[in-house]
Amino acid sequence: MCIFSRGVSRVSATRIFARPQGGDRQVLAYAMNAGIEEELAMVLPIPVVPGGGDDAVAFINLESYPDLFEDLERAFVRPRQSGPFAPLSASMREDLAVHDVGAFVASYVPSPRDFDRLDPQFRLPAPVLTSHADYADWGFAVFQLRPRSGIQSVHPMAFSFPSRRPGALFFPTLHVHDGATVPAEASFDHTFVCQTSEPVFATTLAWETSDKPVGKFVNARRAKHVVDPDAVVRRSKLVGKHPNVDTWLDPPPCAGPHVLHGRGDRFTFDLRVGAAYDPSPGDARASRWRDTSRTRIDELHAGMMQGLAKLTADQADAWQLVSVDEPKLGLWARIRGDEIAKLFISSGLPTMFGIRGFEVVKAGTPGPFAIEIGAAGEHVERQYVSFGFRVAPGAERIAEIERALAELLDRAVS
Repeated sequence: MCIFSRGVSRVSATRIFARPQGGDRQVLAYAMNAGIEEELAMVLPIPVVPGGGDDAVAFINLESYPDLFEDLERAFVRPRQSGPFAPLSASMREDLAVHDVGAFVASYVPSPRDFDRLDPQFRLPAPVLTSHADYADWGFAVFQLRPRSGIQSVHPMAFSFPSRRPGALFFPTLHVHDGATVPAEASFDHTFVCQTSEPVFATTLAWETSDKPVGKFVNARRAKHVVDPDAVVRRSKLVGKHPNVDTWLDPPPCAGPHVLHGRGDRFTFDLRVGAAYDPSPGDARASRWRDTSRTRIDELHAGMMQGLAKLTADQADAWQLVSVDEPKLGLWARIRGDEIAKLFISSGLPTMFGIRGFEVVKAGTPGPFAIEIGAAGEHVERQYVSFGFRVAPGAERIAEIERALAELLDRAVS
């Protein structure tokens, strides 16, 4: 949640970076463009480990690196009155520490009941806390913003905190821009950026990924090591009207990275389970895809291995299938004559990139070819399987294989 203690005229181009920092800690950096007409506070509820005390959050001053997110972009060129919110007696409590973090000052509020230890002008309106009882044991990072004329670009606000879900990444996206109300839907103009080295997370998160480690583009020293210079960075955008909720990214549970790939005599595949991270599926089918990708990866892998082994054995002659090897590329492979051409499907036809650009490969053209064919089921998002063909298949054969693959996917999790 991004809450403003008073109204702002406009908030746009919000950018959030997250990565695990080791142990149970997560680092978070937040930047935006905003129209700020009076002094106000921006409050970010954060899922800290309960009982961390006043020093659980470590603020990071990035005033000297206002263009951190621009450099990250370069990597991709290519309260109820009783209960948990009841305030304690202010007379017996110390004021919260104030940290100078560049163009603003910040405080960490360990729990909702500690807001009375802040300057009154930076406290949250009671209705906001009342409507969000799930934040009863969360902490709050409070940044005091100063007014300026026009739209200002707020330099990145960064901090690290002990996360109660260390295997996940948290993005504070539920927002309150008028200081009081929390609409069910909100207009988003957000860019999410993250780093993770967890194998399942890194393999299944279907975000745009930089080709090179981010240290090629970001000055790690100026970034106070918020970013890992030796790791790639991933990016996704969320624009338009969406449910007004916080965003969690959890790697879907499975037996391990080995179940994300499969290989048989005549096929290979890499599981695609990006639907596991879909925060708001658009329809019932998309919801079923998300459920499968979140909870049934092991079953899907086992079902595909068994189903594809039988299907390719049964259809080996009719579909003219051959053994699939990794495509052998390079000069020596061409000289030896053992290069396997890798084709792709375009408009239902096998296609390759030749000397005249993209060219359709005529049905019956001698191979061998490795061709990736995709299909989606009612319960499984689109998967792509690479088959080995003795000759190039025609449009009818490709359509037949697509239908068989779609049926196989649903049987795999039935």
